[in-house]
Formats: sequence, structure tokens, C-alpha cells
Amino acid sequence: MRFHTLDSWRGVCAILVALMHFPFLGHQYMLPFVRDSYLFVDFFFVLSGFVITHAYGGKLGDWRSAGRFMVRRIGRVWPLHIFALSLFVALELAKYLLAGHLGGAQHAPFTGATSIETLFTNIFLIHATGIHDVPASWNGPSWSISAEFIVYGLFALVTIAFGSRRAVVLVVLSAVCAAVLLTLSPKYMNAAMDFGLARCVFGFTVGHLVYLLHQRQARQSGGVPKYGSWIEAACLTLVGLFIAKVGQTPLSVTAPLLFGVVVHVFASGDGIFTGLLSTRPFRLLGELSFSIYMMHGFLIEMLLKLAGALEKTTGWPVKVTLPDESVVVSAGGLWATDTFILPYLAAVVIVSWFTYRLIELPGQRLFNNLRIARPRIEAPQPAL
Repeated sequence: MRFHTLDSWRGVCAILVALMHFPFLGHQYMLPFVRDSYLFVDFFFVLSGFVITHAYGGKLGDWRSAGRFMVRRIGRVWPLHIFALSLFVALELAKYLLAGHLGGAQHAPFTGATSIETLFTNIFLIHATGIHDVPASWNGPSWSISAEFIVYGLFALVTIAFGSRRAVVLVVLSAVCAAVLLTLSPKYMNAAMDFGLARCVFGFTVGHLVYLLHQRQARQSGGVPKYGSWIEAACLTLVGLFIAKVGQTPLSVTAPLLFGVVVHVFASGDGIFTGLLSTRPFRLLGELSFSIYMMHGFLIEMLLKLAGALEKTTGWPVKVTLPDESVVVSAGGLWATDTFILPYLAAVVIVSWFTYRLIELPGQRLFNNLRIARPRIEAPQPAL
């Protein structure tokens, strides 16, 4: 069974994160809902906990099965991660060779967030462990992939060690992580390479528990309850209001709990919004969601480089530094800048379609076909 509606949710969230990162000073930049769409990353974590428990929760019984699980997870995230990372490395090499002529250079090549040290930790997907004193490195969104990959390993380890009691262990771990986010994280849930791993453990555990609830209801009543259009509309309204109002306050730490409710509703929804999310365009977004999430950062970097080069060659004031020290592009006023939003999102989707077909799918097939990734089929016993 595949939860197509939840796949579509992943695509919608990926688009919203890509829009949040769009560095053009248009009206979207001023909307609280867009500016705080960083919380949709926590939706990814909750969805991962739900889907991974559904797909692998009953298959992790020993170290061999855990090895197969991790190899398949590597095949799911690593090929596209390495491809995107290589594009950023190529940009850094171009910056080095052009000796400052590439627009938008913030620091010397291969230093700071794009140092050789951070490159190696990115390759091995361990850069979300708080070992670097930078808010992001190389392909910024990839911190969440690093956190998820580590949590995959933690999930397999806890499952093998504690079996049916794994939920209790995960709840204890996630409670500790929530406490850490509340007390130590400077921006609470808006944490990445510093407290992003705690954020992921919390969200993943919520998704795990939601799936257990989903299955329990199915066993007790012979099928999960169907939620109609009004409940779906209430969930969407709550999410919209929450994202727009919560900001970077302590209340943001409750985001995984709200998203857990939404995942539970839409996993068995039967209303008009479930029907909409089940249509082909939204399902396509779901298929492309990982590529959208991983590739939009490179497109943004290219836009900033082009804007910097244009400013340097023409003298036009294209780039603006805001009070929070973020650099954005102004293209002649808010309304004029708004015209770039749809072409940007269209470019993200088109590029993602190609990377999904040419990088993601072949990478998954390659790793899934490895001997260690294939389930062992026992030879049939001779009949007595």
C-alpha cells in the first residue's frame, strides 16, 4: 500500500520551502506564512517516520535486514545529494579560477561554509551533527538529509535492540530532543546544523507513533476511519494559521504534533482535498519532491551569482542587504520582482524532473540491485 496523498503533501511542502528560500524581494518575501515555511521541513520528518515505519517497521529483525535497509536508504538519498554537491563544488572551483570575477562571492573559495572540511562531512552525510560552527554548508537544505540518514540508522538500531518496545525508547529520545530544542536552540525549531538532528528525531518519532495509531485503529475497527472534507479543511486552516503566527517562538516546537494530526487525517482522508491531492499534477509534485528540495538551492545560488555579476558589470543596485544580513535581489519594486516567482518555480520543477529521471531513479536501482540490498530468499524445503 502506498499513501499517494501523503506523497503529494511532500511535494507541496517542497515547493513551499523552495518559495521560502527564493531571494527576490517581492510580496512573497513579506508574507509571514512564506517566511516561516521552514517548519514544513518538520512535515518531512513526520512523514518519514510514518512511511518508514509502514515500509520497514516489520522487516528490521537482525543486522542483515538492517544492512539491507541502510543500503536502500543510501540509494534513496545519496546519489542526488552527491550530484547536487558536485554542482556546488563546480561553482566554488569557478570562483577560484575566476579570482573574484564571479558575481556574489561572499568569501574566499573553499573557506567557511564551503571549506574542504565541510565538503568531506557533506559527502558522508554527517554535517548535521553540530560539528561545524556554520549555519549551513554547501547545499544548504541537505542538512535535513544528513539528519534523516542518521535517524534511519538510529531507528534500525533501536528496533533491533528493543523490538516491540522501540516506541517507548523513541518517545524518551524525542522528549529529550524536544527539551533540548526548547532550552538550548537559539531559534527553537528553526535549527539546522546545530540542533537539526534533535529536530529530526522528534518529528520522526511523531510520525512513527501516528502510524502505530493508524494500524491500531485498523485492527480494532476493521479499517481506519475516513475523514471528510470539513476535517481536512480544518487541518489546512490550522496549518496555515500556525505557520503564519508561530514564527520562531517556543510554540514552534509543537509543530511536529500538529503535523502528526494532519498526516493521520490525510492518510485516510476521503474528502475533497484528498481528492485534489490525488490528482496527477499533485502526485507528480510528490514524485519530484526530493529533487525539488535538493535542487532549488543550486538554482538560487546561480540566480545570486547572476545578479552579482550584473551589478558588477552595469553598476545597477540589484542586490540588497536586509537588517537580518540576508542578501536579496530587488528587480524594480515588489510588483516587478513578483514576476520572477512563477518562472523560478517552473524552472525548479523542470530541473527536478530531469534529476528525478536521470539521477534519482537510476541511483535507487543501482543500490537496490546490490546483493546486500536484496532480501534473501530461502530455498524451498523438499516435501516429506
